Amino acid sequence: LAVLWGDCLVGFLAILFNEWFLEPVQLPCSCQRPSGTYRCVFGWRQLEGIVMVVGMAGKFWVILEYSGVDGVINGLSNAYFGIWGSFFNSVFALGTWLKENQNLEYFVRDPQDEE
Repeated sequence: LAVLWGDCLVGFLAILFNEWFLEPVQLPCSCQRPSGTYRCVFGWRQLEGIVMVVGMAGKFWVILEYSGVDGVINGLSNAYFGIWGSFFNSVFALGTWLKENQNLEYFVRDPQDEE
């Protein structure tokens, strides 16, 4: 039940953060390249991918730890199909995020360097 409410909370926060944090934050670090100076940006879109990977890894751990022949969740039951369904849902959500954000940049050219 905690996994379900945790997923609902993350989904609700993702919708709110996508509306509130449109512009990424410019981090104070920069790197010099022969083609110019680049700055590191970090926004909700980048953090959203990390949250999805952590959630998927957590569900994978639950499957490894609690399902199986000698596991707490074994046999064909609602809990068994629920945890596998939740895992597959997180895999498909991560795949959709990767497709939608395939051109997402973490390092952008410094605007002061372009002048």
